[in-house]
Amino acid sequence: MGTPNTGVPVSRADLAADVQLALDLARGRATGEAADALRARLRRAIVAYAPMADAYAAQLADSRAREIVTHMVCHAWAVAQDPGQDPAVNLRLLAKAVDHLARYAAAARHMAPNDRDAGAC
Repeated sequence: MGTPNTGVPVSRADLAADVQLALDLARGRATGEAADALRARLRRAIVAYAPMADAYAAQLADSRAREIVTHMVCHAWAVAQDPGQDPAVNLRLLAKAVDHLARYAAAARHMAPNDRDAGAC
């Protein structure tokens, strides 16, 4: 799913743990060094998974489904670039974006390699 060099979780379990940790921190202490490091990891995960999620969107036959996935990818990019005013809200948005993108990226892995060229954002 990722490599240790990118700082992106290397397993689905690691990714799920980061998403859950972000949601937990958002309910409690969404600031500080640990929360900042988690935000950075989640942003890197968005950068890593967005292209595959975009490719997945491009191959969807249903135009409404394609629109939903494409919108999610664009939203994830926007969330990753915006530091946000509220740290708790920002952590929740990053966590949910990563969760969705990882699911779409996993679905994209089942496509034929030549179907993976896309990019709506």
